[in-house]
Amino acid sequence: MKRQSKSAATSSGANPKSTSSSQFLFFSINTSVGESTTLITPHEGTSTATPEVQGTQATELEDDGSVESILEALKRKERSDIWNHFERDMVDGRIKGKCNYCGKIYYADPRKNGTTSLNNHMDRCPKYPPNIEMMKAKRQKIFSFKKPTTELCTVECTQEELSMLCVEYIILDELPFSHVEGEGFRRFMGRALPYWRIPSRKIIAKDVLQLYLGEKEKLMDQLSRYRLSLTTDTWTSIQNINYMVLTAHFIDDNWVLHKRILIFCVIPSHKGEAIAKLLEDCLLEWGIEKILTVTVDNASSNDVALKELSRRMGDWGVPNAVLHEGKNLQMRCVAHILNLIVNDGLSVMKIFIGAIRNAVRYVRSSPQRLDFFKECVERVKLECKGLVILDVPTRWNSTFLMLERALKFQKAFDRMVEEDACNFCAWLEGAKGEKPKEGPPASVDWQYGEQFMDFLRPFYEITLKVCCSNSPTVHSTFGDILSIYGLLQEQKNPCLSEIASLMQDKFVKYWGSFDKLNHYLFIAIVLDPRHKLEKVVDYFEILDDGDMNENVEANTKTVKDLLYDLYKVYEEEGRESGVGEVVGSQVSSEGTSSSCKGLTELEKRLKEKEQRRRAMKAGIVNNDVDRYLGDPIEGDGEDFDLLNWWMGCSSYSGVNHSFGIFL
Repeated sequence: MKRQSKSAATSSGANPKSTSSSQFLFFSINTSVGESTTLITPHEGTSTATPEVQGTQATELEDDGSVESILEALKRKERSDIWNHFERDMVDGRIKGKCNYCGKIYYADPRKNGTTSLNNHMDRCPKYPPNIEMMKAKRQKIFSFKKPTTELCTVECTQEELSMLCVEYIILDELPFSHVEGEGFRRFMGRALPYWRIPSRKIIAKDVLQLYLGEKEKLMDQLSRYRLSLTTDTWTSIQNINYMVLTAHFIDDNWVLHKRILIFCVIPSHKGEAIAKLLEDCLLEWGIEKILTVTVDNASSNDVALKELSRRMGDWGVPNAVLHEGKNLQMRCVAHILNLIVNDGLSVMKIFIGAIRNAVRYVRSSPQRLDFFKECVERVKLECKGLVILDVPTRWNSTFLMLERALKFQKAFDRMVEEDACNFCAWLEGAKGEKPKEGPPASVDWQYGEQFMDFLRPFYEITLKVCCSNSPTVHSTFGDILSIYGLLQEQKNPCLSEIASLMQDKFVKYWGSFDKLNHYLFIAIVLDPRHKLEKVVDYFEILDDGDMNENVEANTKTVKDLLYDLYKVYEEEGRESGVGEVVGSQVSSEGTSSSCKGLTELEKRLKEKEQRRRAMKAGIVNNDVDRYLGDPIEGDGEDFDLLNWWMGCSSYSGVNHSFGIFL
């Protein structure tokens, strides 16, 4: 049944949204494509469609919903101006509307969908001209400084740029995704960046994932260009869960050292096979095909893991995926071995430092005791910053730090013992049935503590040095190892001699012979222009006993042969072998005559013999390795930067490209 339409005023605005019920209704009949449209104003009493029906046609469709009735309706002009921006068509038996600007398609059946979705699309269509102008007007302007000056200027940021900065903000500050939906954050952003549409937590989560995938692809491309050195470690948490971490180290073409964590995950067990499988899976995931070394601790499962990894990588069919069949693949962690060496000494040392440790534990056992200790510090007028710290039994470096800090507060401890002797002694005695604790610390305990602190300081400093990840340290590692050996041998203190003897036995177990060391350590020494092969010979001669001293010449030859073999491997891989390479070292006749002008015949002959002797001593220069080894050693200065030296050195381009990873 048809209802009579109400009179309304018409609107001729360009708003794409539907006209209100108070407006005139227009009917249009499209006589033909491209013809003008005839508008007919309905007279009073004319039967029209009710304006309450939300559709895109002004006349009522027949109730049967047949295709004929729909096609008939398509020939009429609808009342909504939204169709000035959409093209209407029948697709697969359903009415759809296609945006004239961006081409997006929506369902537009007047009986089922209406024009709501079309109107909503026009509000956010990125190619709709009014929206483009509006976005230009709403580009957020923020204040910034022109680099490198301090001049203040305005910088425009798009919605996408601000959203990406928000994603980085969430990641860097380790915030939850829901942070962007917090009332305080939205209130602050509404005032600081009023035109920025704050994304929801779901959009942030999607953007974080997209950023991760994009950065991972960039990193994979970077890692594929270099041979990597890896570091891995496994441990068990207090929840009895096994974890493993794998880190990659490499030097890029600009001689910058990089460190990237590739994986941090749960591992089923600490068995060698499980570790090898997870390592292989990680290398395949990141597209890594060539590695140099894998640094691990001294666990026997790591020996099994690296042998299995070498075998698996050999099955990949990649030439030189692992150099020398994995003989030098395993690099034992120097810091871990130092920890084992010092812990052997601490087993004896703990008898002498027990009183100091118990005094620190007493202070840290309750807030009241800590406050009282602070009062003692003020009374003796100590200006030391910080307070005493507890040590961890399995970490010797924490014991060193405990002694170092406690010795600074010796006067405060003495004052505490004087004024709180009853409580302190009662705590030392413990409950009935408990073994009494050592203490309070006497003057002899403080003397022992100072001696042990001085004894442990070189080990602590070397540990910090080898653990540095911002600059290469492998070229000086063996020198640090020998300095430890010399320290243990030269120890004359009766109190420390027994400790040094125990530590020396552990040292010989891991570093006592040439075969127990990774030979790539010596390649790194040779690549230091301040050391070269001369320093390797000196290091071999330092030890008084063992295979090193007995076979200095043989071991030096092994290192030199390994150096040439590695250079040959990189040549075969297509690495640049050097620019302006010199073959042979014959002295030109012009150079000889020019250098001998003004000399007598005898002097000329002596000069020529000297030149020939130098040439024979240096040997024939066949490649950049020969030239590098034959050149003088660089001076040793405190500000010497190894990577900067190689970056600025163009004389040995073949060595540059071949051996950067060994540093």
